[in-house]
Amino acid sequence: MFLTLALRMLVVLLVAASAVSGEDLFPHKARIRHATGFDVTYHETYKVVRVLRPWKGAKESFTYVLVQEGTPRPDGFDGAQTMTVPARRFVALSSTYLPHVEKIDALDRLVGLGKADFVYSPRIRDRIAEGHIAETGSDGSLNIETLVSLTPDLVMSYGSGNPAGDVHPKLMEIGIPAAVNGEFMEQSPLGRAEWIKFTALFFNLEDRAEVAFAEVEQAYGRLVELAADVPHRPSVFTNISWQGVWHASGGRSFMARLLRDAGADYVWKDNHTDRSIPLDFEAVLEKALQARFWINTGQWTSKAQALESDERYGSFDAFKMDRMYNHNARANNTDGDDYWESGVANPHLVLADLIGIFHPDLLPGHTLHYYRRLP
Repeated sequence: MFLTLALRMLVVLLVAASAVSGEDLFPHKARIRHATGFDVTYHETYKVVRVLRPWKGAKESFTYVLVQEGTPRPDGFDGAQTMTVPARRFVALSSTYLPHVEKIDALDRLVGLGKADFVYSPRIRDRIAEGHIAETGSDGSLNIETLVSLTPDLVMSYGSGNPAGDVHPKLMEIGIPAAVNGEFMEQSPLGRAEWIKFTALFFNLEDRAEVAFAEVEQAYGRLVELAADVPHRPSVFTNISWQGVWHASGGRSFMARLLRDAGADYVWKDNHTDRSIPLDFEAVLEKALQARFWINTGQWTSKAQALESDERYGSFDAFKMDRMYNHNARANNTDGDDYWESGVANPHLVLADLIGIFHPDLLPGHTLHYYRRLP
């Protein structure tokens, strides 16, 4: 403990000396190319990060002033949260942030997460088992006492605008630094993936995030080019009926963009919303009866489960032709699903699967990563 404190003090002194000498304290700067929901500006001893669209219909934004350790806090930022960087004790309240800390090699700073059962990553599950990472709960089940005991200098969460469910206001009230991540508001796959740079800003690890994202960006771009000029785009529809309502992906949604990039003809491509489209079963049956493929089929692991739910599912041509695919190929026995955990950070892997499904001749020998055909 004494050695750790001594090293921290040494870092503070060195940073202070660097600031006095005019040295750039943030030599590696984030460059945002696809995400539209956050931005960052750099200053001599601090950076200002803004989350512009934290949730659907939000009338507010969030500003975070990230001050380099060992330097004074700037004036003139009333209403903003001020935090010291780099963060060293991190709590992630969504599993989609976990691939970020793995990709930027900051896993040793992860001390807490929402629900351990939802974690798929073997490395993170090992650290949970070893006692390095605690479960804090999230939303209405957040255990404030456990969270406080972890002494985090950064908690990352998501918001909905519902005071009863959002945790960031509660954390701010008790003085715990809380950042709202709005990645799910992005409608482009690369836009969502680029939020790794948002996370990295709090660790001063922008250089690692740039490298990790560039690999994803380049791989995704190559796949888009591969499928851009396919002579035939097979028709496809998504999702299933739940409690009497079929929520199909909107024509301007994240999933619709993936399907377009994969060379598919989404049956609701002409719809102009980025949200889900609530439909009854008959409307979907009429629109998608002859579609060639059916993907993202809830929790189903077999076609038999579809018929057990509703015999009408057997009417779709995609059902009859064994062209039903779900993204649950990488799931463990505790509800951890890698598609939901790492798919946002790795859209190139999702896109490769979809191209492999719709146009297997373009990716000969491709082994599906997230998806599997329902037997």
